[in-house]
Amino acid sequence: MVVVDVCVMNCRLTMAQGNKELLRTRNLGKNQLGGVIFGAKNTTIKECLSKQLFGLTNQHLVYVEKIDPGLPLFLLNCTDSTLHGIFEAASHGKKNIDLYAWTSDGTQKTPYPAQVRVRVRMRCQPLTEKQYKPIIVDNYYTQNHFWFELDHAQTNRLLSLFSSQPAFVPHCPTAQWSVRDPSIFNFDEKVLTELNKKATVDDSLATIGKDDKELVYAKLTDMVPNFKFADSSTGCDDETAKVDDGTLDPHKKVDPPPDNHEDESKEDGLANPFESPIIAELIEKVDDLMAFKAEQDRRIGYLENKIISLEQNLVEAENEIRNLKGHCIMSENIVAPSEESDSINEKTSDSVIHLDNSPQTCDFHLDCDDLIFLVGGYDGRSWFSSMDCYSPSLNQTKSLKPMNAARCYAPVSILNGELYVFGGGTGGVWYDTVESYDPVKNDWTSRPPLNAKKGSLAGATLNDKIYAVGGGSGNEYYSAVEMLDLDVGAWIPSRSMLQNVCLNI
Repeated sequence: MVVVDVCVMNCRLTMAQGNKELLRTRNLGKNQLGGVIFGAKNTTIKECLSKQLFGLTNQHLVYVEKIDPGLPLFLLNCTDSTLHGIFEAASHGKKNIDLYAWTSDGTQKTPYPAQVRVRVRMRCQPLTEKQYKPIIVDNYYTQNHFWFELDHAQTNRLLSLFSSQPAFVPHCPTAQWSVRDPSIFNFDEKVLTELNKKATVDDSLATIGKDDKELVYAKLTDMVPNFKFADSSTGCDDETAKVDDGTLDPHKKVDPPPDNHEDESKEDGLANPFESPIIAELIEKVDDLMAFKAEQDRRIGYLENKIISLEQNLVEAENEIRNLKGHCIMSENIVAPSEESDSINEKTSDSVIHLDNSPQTCDFHLDCDDLIFLVGGYDGRSWFSSMDCYSPSLNQTKSLKPMNAARCYAPVSILNGELYVFGGGTGGVWYDTVESYDPVKNDWTSRPPLNAKKGSLAGATLNDKIYAVGGGSGNEYYSAVEMLDLDVGAWIPSRSMLQNVCLNI
């Protein structure tokens, strides 16, 4: 494909990556990174905690990928500026662990792709900004915004502050239990030991392991024969161990009763509850549930990869259909008789030869290497908005739909099958306007304008982006470089050249 402006030739460029001024990170090294704060809102914090998954926007990926399992993490509720903790990384930080997290219906890709799986290290009361701001005051780059990367000193101070405010666990002080078997007090450590033996290294099973432990404790609560309620109104003797309602709390340890109850337990003939088949059955159920969860995760991962593959195949198929359609239309035009066959030669003739008698419609596809496009221009008297395409192999030309405005000294580039014309001017009047031509519809569409009015600039397409380079307006020349990002809908300033460049004015 050869694309030519009447007055301008495109130039090849090597571009630097985006504007570094947009970066808002401390750029701590991996060994310097002591912890990370993630953000959420009232609308997303529940999903963060239920999925045990934290995420940030893509610009934070540079340090999220430095997270290793075990690194301390904190969660900022941006709605009320409270900081929650203490969490720790349960996986390495990476991109798109859950491709559809924090979306309304799960059909769109996540807006927070820099992700890490987490687990609770210690449940603590959330901190207000007044409490945590003095610790991370060096991270604030505006009055209300701060960097999320924490060094080791900041992390240790936050951990100390959180640890001094553990979460409140409600209990009922009036409930009393009469202990019949002292071995029942050791059920917490025994169950945890058995469950930990069955745990897998896969971080994705952490959630289901916790739920199954709670099921075990619920079953133990039903083992009423091992306990005997004592009426609080009648009191209890000095040898009775009094325990509040938190007795079955798996995180609460209870002092065993005096040794003189050991004989009483033996006399009652109560067996150790962990020798019961109920406990063995529950532990077996835990194994089954974790195996089922692992299989489900494997299937979900396979389906996600399959969906990505199908999406890529769909894009390739659409491009192939577009190419085939263009070639078919071009073949029809080649076969169709032409009423005029005079060759185009500006030195000998001012006439334009059309391939057929149809109205001005474009039957060529921009992927065809045989076509040369002539856009706008100036003949010494008039400025043109016209556009023609010329086929060297057929030695024929065809007039296409003209631009919305006449212009010369304007570069042209091709992106996504459309021809873009930007800048330029007429008679000392310079434009910042941009328009693109769709050969299938034979129509021009207005696009986001340049950041300055100028002509005699260069244009190039690189990595699905169009770059406008240099140029000038009258006696002023530019070294500026702009990049058209259709996702953003604007021309984004990039790193300027070392000197001003203007092709010709």
